[in-house]
Amino acid sequence: MMFIKAIGLRSYLIYTILGAIAWFGFLLSGVHATIAGVLIGLMTPYNFPTKKRSTSTYSPLDDLVNKLHSWVSYGIMPIFALANAGINILGTNLSQIIQNLIHQGVVLGLVIGKPTGIILFSALAVALGLAKLPSGLHWKNIVAIGFIAGIGFTMALFISSLALSPEQEIYSKTGIVLGSLISAILGSSFLAISLSKEGRNR
Repeated sequence: MMFIKAIGLRSYLIYTILGAIAWFGFLLSGVHATIAGVLIGLMTPYNFPTKKRSTSTYSPLDDLVNKLHSWVSYGIMPIFALANAGINILGTNLSQIIQNLIHQGVVLGLVIGKPTGIILFSALAVALGLAKLPSGLHWKNIVAIGFIAGIGFTMALFISSLALSPEQEIYSKTGIVLGSLISAILGSSFLAISLSKEGRNR
């Protein structure tokens, strides 16, 4: 993929075939095949000249994102999330789940850890002059975005499957669902409040 990128080959079919081979190889190796997807994404050309000796470019990466966005958002991602959730709480003591430290840690990590990290590091970057807030963006918007970032469903499930034994995943998965739900409610509420205040101030 790096070679055909270097020589300027633009066929999506070639990249797709090589990507499928890489994914299948990772799958057979025992390494989680998602890693192959990450590497393939990094190797996807960011831009190509539109013509030889031309200064204008087009981006295969942007083109693929636009073409695949609806398929991924409304089809692949929900199927991936539901297939990986697999939460079975039949015959389980819910109070025991809530009291479990794994469950509590996941919920607190998503609901408190995510927004705290985003807000603090954003403030630190601005204070050190490494970044500045874009025009029209306020700190109340950053707070809302921090809580929305706590919706960590798919990647959190992926990490959970790698880090914990199947017997422990009931605690992490219920924590992910609860933490994501709370984060979604808080983030949407903060965002709605901040946007409504901005609308009244205009």
